[in-house]
Amino acid sequence: MVGKSKRYRFTGRPAAERICDWPRCDLPGEFRAPKDRSPASSFWWFCLEHVRRYNANWDFFRGMSEDEIDDFRDSSQTWHRPTWQIGGDRGQSEWRDPFGFSGVGPSFRGNRAPGPLTRPLRRKDILALRTLGLDETSSSEDVRKQYARLVKLYHPDTNDGDNSASNRLQAVVEAYNHLAKYLPRSNI
Repeated sequence: MVGKSKRYRFTGRPAAERICDWPRCDLPGEFRAPKDRSPASSFWWFCLEHVRRYNANWDFFRGMSEDEIDDFRDSSQTWHRPTWQIGGDRGQSEWRDPFGFSGVGPSFRGNRAPGPLTRPLRRKDILALRTLGLDETSSSEDVRKQYARLVKLYHPDTNDGDNSASNRLQAVVEAYNHLAKYLPRSNI
């Protein structure tokens, strides 16, 4: 290629930007290698020969005890994410009902306790509530009652096949289905 500078194989940066971090090496540093095992670590930049030499001697588990290595291997089975048994009780402190649909907690927004266990209403949640003619302070019981009332009101059997009522019914059903994701399954 005439007129184009050589580029790093993986970064696309011009090769003249980095020089190999190996002592007394002036070749372009095209390959990165971690300085330590932390995911947010910085990297060394080596030429091909020196990155191969570095990788051949680098030990991810250096400095870890046998128990720490076993714990790391066990946790790698689930990509280092927390898990629990299927059907197992995660504990009441883990259970979240940000909209108060269970009837035990607060309403959508009005009485909601602040803190990390609640999630703010998203735009789609608010639009779904407005489609049902409700606001953010509505309870789960209000959502169910309003849905039942609107289905009866816009049902094609009560509107002699009116297309506008049919379209309105479809919008109401979609809004309720969106909100129903947060309702307890036994109450739907």
